[in-house]
This record gives sequence, C-alpha cells and structure tokens, in this order.
Amino acid sequence: MATTDAVEAAVLQYGIQPVTMRRGVGASTAEAVTGPLLVQALKSGRATIMVGVPRLYVALLAGLQARIAARGRIARLVFAGLLEVATALRKGGLDVGRRLFGALHAQMAPDLRL
Repeated sequence: MATTDAVEAAVLQYGIQPVTMRRGVGASTAEAVTGPLLVQALKSGRATIMVGVPRLYVALLAGLQARIAARGRIARLVFAGLLEVATALRKGGLDVGRRLFGALHAQMAPDLRL
C-alpha cells in the first residue's frame, strides 16, 4: 500500500500539473515542503492560485506559527485567537480572513488570490 506522501506526490505530479500545462498555465513547485520554501516559491513564482495536498497547508501554517511564536507569547496568542475567530466565522458563512490577515498575506504571497 502506498504511503500518504507518495499518494500526495502522485496527485500533484500526475493529476494537477498536466492539467495546468494543457491550459497554458505556469506552475511553480517548492524544493521541499517547509514553510519558508513554500513562501519563497509563492513569491518568486508570483502565484495567484495555490493547489496542494493537506501536508502542504500544514507545513505552511506550521512555518507561519513558528515565525509568529518567535515574536513572543502575546503575538502567538493574538494570532491564535484571530485565527480561531476567522475559522469560526468562515464556517458560519462570513469570510473575514483577508481583512484580519491582510498585512500577513501581502508579506507572504501578495499575488495569491485563492
């Protein structure tokens, strides 16, 4: 039986990339699934859409949380609280994430729309 990592890699390689290439859309990939390398790939590739598997999003969030935690306990608690509020409101149909995290979005991937 294939491992989760192998399945995720196969989905990206054989499912998503060929579709984007047929449509004439450029595709960027990170060298590794770590927060800093993902952010670098998003910025340098001027990505407007990010498609990934759960592990990709977990790595991105972990990298972001580590950067915020390095700023101290208050920053970590404020971020965690805002993220919790944004998640709860989104489940209720109200998307406030862009407004709450707009500055962060601009730093990490300014061209990202989705």
